[in-house]
Amino acid sequence: MHERRNSLETLIYAKKEWIESKNSKVYGKDDEIDSAVEKLKEIDVWYEDEGFQANFTDLDRKISDLRDKFKVFETREKVHKQRELGIDKFHSEMNKTMDESTRMVKNKPWMETHFNTTFMKEIQAVMDWYKEIKEKQDALSLNDPAVLTSDLIDSKLGIIKREFYVLSRIPKPKPPPTQENIKLDDILKNGTNIEDLIKKANFSLSDLEELAKYANETKTNSTEGTEEVKSDL
Repeated sequence: MHERRNSLETLIYAKKEWIESKNSKVYGKDDEIDSAVEKLKEIDVWYEDEGFQANFTDLDRKISDLRDKFKVFETREKVHKQRELGIDKFHSEMNKTMDESTRMVKNKPWMETHFNTTFMKEIQAVMDWYKEIKEKQDALSLNDPAVLTSDLIDSKLGIIKREFYVLSRIPKPKPPPTQENIKLDDILKNGTNIEDLIKKANFSLSDLEELAKYANETKTNSTEGTEEVKSDL
């Protein structure tokens, strides 16, 4: 019981100090401040008259009533401070993302098309959103409902992080096949005309030797097959 009385007394003094501070004018409207002051006086008088004889339930109710009356101001102040941190984070993350993506595309030029047509389109959309909503927020007082919050900023940064991930995962395209890429074994398996290969392909000496060996084996097998047919006849 003693601790609860101390809690209420401490809360009363804290709210009196807040009313006298500049924050009351920054985060509260005149009618809201007047209503809060009236509630504060009411509970302060009650505490002086009945606080020492009050039970736990009555003390707890007065603490809740006072906190509820000042909650709107505390919420606005919290939203404001979180927004300022969010704005700093937004600029930092956007600059970091642009630096990293530009450097990545420079080292991996096959990403350039996606970077220009898709990634930068999302970047510009987020920047346009930020410029518009920041102007709207700046036109408001801190005791007005906020249009720009740290949660909104985080949601937009989430879009940028997702697009950066997509960009970073674009694979390097495979080079088109050339005669130099064709393996001799694959050519032989496909039954390609050897004379055409010799004319068109740029084979090494060892490749030509293997081709000659293959031709001889083919000729030998063909001759043996003919002889077997004659013998059968």
